Amino acid sequence: PHEQELLAAYPDVDLIYINYSTSKDVWLEYLKKHQPPAHFQLHIPGMRTKLVRSAAGTTGAPTYLMVDMEGETVCRPCPKPSDPLLGEIIEEELRKESL
Repeated sequence: PHEQELLAAYPDVDLIYINYSTSKDVWLEYLKKHQPPAHFQLHIPGMRTKLVRSAAGTTGAPTYLMVDMEGETVCRPCPKPSDPLLGEIIEEELRKESL
């Protein structure tokens, strides 16, 4: 529910789910059952796990990572969607983009 609230408050934010540690069949079943609010859902085969770990900087899930419009990392790990600090970080990034 916090992700839906976040997206309602910041409609320009894209939320992307990336799965790399669960089999594709289990992942697709999860998406079907829970219908997460993400704009994109990506499954990365297990052989690419090192790539994801390198980008996310962790092996635990969920991990929140924010990237700006230039592809630069804003925070890694970021606060959870339920943490008001995440909204503050998004607000700051939106201010930067409008300058």
